[in-house]
Amino acid sequence: MKSGYHTLDTLASFADLADHITIETSGDFRLTLTGDPALLRDCPVDDNLITRSVKALAARYKIPPAVSCHLDKQIPTGAGLGGGSADSAATLKALHKFWGIKDSGEILYEIARSLGSDIAACLQEHATLMQETGNKLVPAPEFPVLHAILVKPQTPCPTPLVYKKYAEFNPDFSSPVTFPDQYKTVKSFCDFMNLHTTNDLTNAAIALNGDVGNILETLNNLPSSLFVRMSGSGSACYAIFNHETEATEYCAQLQKDYPQWWARAIRINEQKSSD
Repeated sequence: MKSGYHTLDTLASFADLADHITIETSGDFRLTLTGDPALLRDCPVDDNLITRSVKALAARYKIPPAVSCHLDKQIPTGAGLGGGSADSAATLKALHKFWGIKDSGEILYEIARSLGSDIAACLQEHATLMQETGNKLVPAPEFPVLHAILVKPQTPCPTPLVYKKYAEFNPDFSSPVTFPDQYKTVKSFCDFMNLHTTNDLTNAAIALNGDVGNILETLNNLPSSLFVRMSGSGSACYAIFNHETEATEYCAQLQKDYPQWWARAIRINEQKSSD
């Protein structure tokens, strides 16, 4: 750890689960939120990354932040899914176009890095390897679209607390992984990930939130799951399958058996839409 940041070695990829942001001209800045109330409980307005992104870009170009932003929240918060970071990146890109800024998009990366460790990765349109503090971006290997179930308990895993608990266990992180250039099949991708990678924060997250352990155990017990892992610092976890029908059917079963959990069938490695 240096300057309060931890070094990372993370494969970040986009899924077909997204928040929706609209931006309109306004007399002054304002942000409104809609969505499932359960997803909005820990989604503040004043300290929202959308708010910070608008003000940072406006200050950089001396533009009045006179826009009205509306966020329709679909990605759970406190889940290790990077929803807030994706919202920040989307806002920066949208305002860069909305305000007719002519500078190179590289300025957006500079602002993104000042706002958070993984926002720059969310400016990408494709999977990326995040290294160092998360702001060194390296092209990810090619791999197929992955069909998965994403599951989150009602309880969150605050990232600072997870890292603090991890430091109590073991302050050293796993060594970086060298990835091949390409995986031709879902199975080859999952086999490599199972053999060569781990989420170092898993045990720390489980120590803070036993629901994470329960979800991981449930997903591992699904007969055809190829790869099960906690996302980021938690509390969301996912299981990857060979076929979309498997993910859809198992997700429906989990929603029936565990109504207290939030669960969705998703596609991973989707190219992100910039609309």
